[in-house]
Amino acid sequence: MPIVYRLRHTNDHWVWIELYGKVAKRNQAGTILELSGTHRDISANKIAELNHQKQSRMLSFLNKAHTSYLRQQNLIIAIVTGK
Repeated sequence: MPIVYRLRHTNDHWVWIELYGKVAKRNQAGTILELSGTHRDISANKIAELNHQKQSRMLSFLNKAHTSYLRQQNLIIAIVTGK
């Protein structure tokens, strides 16, 4: 399972990083001696995912407001309550 986190880039902007890792070596007591893994910049994918989520929430709100307006014929109530 990957770990996803954000880091501040040396150019002072934020990037999304995905990390895959596993224990490579343990001693006889089970203590971790070595880790192995990779990381990659997934900023473009993460930004697209977040934009999709925002768009889905907006479309859901608009759909509810539209349905409410058709039912009540009152735009203010439809926008404020979404019911």
